[in-house]
Amino acid sequence: FGRRNDPDIEVPVVLRSLRDAEALRLVRCSITDRWLAQLCHGGGASKWNGVRLLDLRHNLLTASCCTAVAGVVAGGLEALVLDGNRVGAQGLETLCAAVRGGQRGGLRWLSVAE
Repeated sequence: FGRRNDPDIEVPVVLRSLRDAEALRLVRCSITDRWLAQLCHGGGASKWNGVRLLDLRHNLLTASCCTAVAGVVAGGLEALVLDGNRVGAQGLETLCAAVRGGQRGGLRWLSVAE
């Protein structure tokens, strides 16, 4: 599932698409920390079971979103792309802690280039 340049995308629309998705790409959608937290916590962890790639390039994300994203990472995500956001060192630290504590598979690719 993917959207580009769609600032009006709604959390329920994305949650419904997760069940069959291996990749979720939401690029340049003006996603905020709060919006992403709703997505990560909405619908329970089982919604994220099949998702292996989460691409959130060029949104409005900061370190505050990383706790919510860490839950998805710990659940088996293999690739996370946060380029063009402002997660900083604090956010990276939160994500790295999730990688160390992850149970399944583990994150193989993490990109946080600004």
